[in-house]
Amino acid sequence: MFPSPIQSSPELGIRYKKASGIFDSGRNYKEAQSVVDEVCELILQDKEESIGIVAMNSQQRDEIESQLELRLSKDSRLQDLYDKKMKSHEPVFVKNLENVQGDERDVIVISMTYGPSQVGGKVFQRFGPINQSSGWRRLNVLFTRSKKRMHVISSMNSSDILSSESSSKGVTALKAFLRYCETGFLHEEKVTGKAPDSDFEIAVIKALEKHGYECEPQLGVAGYFLDLAVKNPANPGEYLLAVECDGATYHSAKSSRDRDRLRQQILESLGWNIHRIWSTDWFKNSQEQMQILLEKLRVLKPAVDIQDTINTQITRPTSINIEKQYLLESETENESHDNIIEIIEAGDLVRYLDSRHPEKIMNVKISNNLNNFQEGITHVNSPLGQALMGLTIDDSTTLSLPSGDVKITVKEIIKS
Repeated sequence: MFPSPIQSSPELGIRYKKASGIFDSGRNYKEAQSVVDEVCELILQDKEESIGIVAMNSQQRDEIESQLELRLSKDSRLQDLYDKKMKSHEPVFVKNLENVQGDERDVIVISMTYGPSQVGGKVFQRFGPINQSSGWRRLNVLFTRSKKRMHVISSMNSSDILSSESSSKGVTALKAFLRYCETGFLHEEKVTGKAPDSDFEIAVIKALEKHGYECEPQLGVAGYFLDLAVKNPANPGEYLLAVECDGATYHSAKSSRDRDRLRQQILESLGWNIHRIWSTDWFKNSQEQMQILLEKLRVLKPAVDIQDTINTQITRPTSINIEKQYLLESETENESHDNIIEIIEAGDLVRYLDSRHPEKIMNVKISNNLNNFQEGITHVNSPLGQALMGLTIDDSTTLSLPSGDVKITVKEIIKS
């Protein structure tokens, strides 16, 4: 990819929204509703921008068309602006994946269509024409139809799509694209099928299995191979943590700079959490090392049980900057740690009480570039992120949701 000369623009790039829809009988009603909301908002802006709408199958296309017609019939101003666009040289279209060939518009609104069959359920790995051998070509056509922006609306996360060496190229491409929409990082993990490098790594894998964690050895990421990638027990399509062991990969690095600083910086800039276990420490006291590892996994594993899905929007730039930003904090020599009041900032893990579940401690990570509350991450500009930023331990705030006000009390702040 060539870098864009424009670092950031509200008119360019990818805008991503998470919907709370379910996929049933070929349709996703709530997601179609979100798509129509998005399209109507674009129409009401009355800009000189052409609009195209694409769903992943013909049933969802029909659902979007039906809901859009109903919305237009209820709003005369909206109908007039829509008619104006329909009379232009690039009228609004609603199409499905198979017949979007050759059509370009300034803005393409995409309904990912697929999702769980029930709220909180798993996504069935049936993606229609995308599963076919030519599925990746269809996606490639779709993702190159917009001249300015793509507005992507999805009821599933990239981690809901399970890809392996045997997966079709289309499914792999779908997962990679959706992950970029969510995170802004253009890379994918590749399952290599390679065996662990050492008996040490095998011992760590077996110890984690006893505690319900499954590991993927030698996972390929950004040109590197992670010794062990620990899967999320609740969602095998995502990884909680990369565990680095001082095995063959470590000792074969040309210098400590290659194997430590640069490697870790690159992986962390791509969103990975890294934990290292030294073989000497493991052989001296494996139980202690396991406790440290399990505690880290416990913190990373989201304890989320929420009924309301907060729809948020993230704008992705047209060029990618994956340089990690470091925040250097200093303390004066005469200032004791006990006198420092910790406030919530971006990067912190916050443990809090929610008035809807007063008996349960909730965990959420405050992120500068990612929003996925179902996975325990919220963006600094999300309603929850804005409510928490600047609070300290035992502070309370009120979060206004469509279902009503929720009181939140901060119990612990874990600095990154």
